[in-house]
Amino acid sequence: MKCDFPRSEYEHYVSECGFTDEELQVLNLRRRGWYLVDIAAELNVSVRTVKRRSAFITNKIKRL
Repeated sequence: MKCDFPRSEYEHYVSECGFTDEELQVLNLRRRGWYLVDIAAELNVSVRTVKRRSAFITNKIKRL
C-alpha cells in the first residue's frame, strides 16, 4: 500500500472512507514509513492482521 499522498488527500480519505480506529492506526504508521512487521509489533497483532487492514484501507480508498 502506497501511503505517500499529500496531507489534504489524506484528510479527504479520512473524512470520506469511514475507516475504523484500527485501520487509522495502520494507515498513520504506514504514512510514517513503518514496515508491516513493525506495525504488527507496535499494535500487538499479527502481520496477517496488518495486511488485512491494509487491504481494507486500499479497498475503501479505491471506492471513492
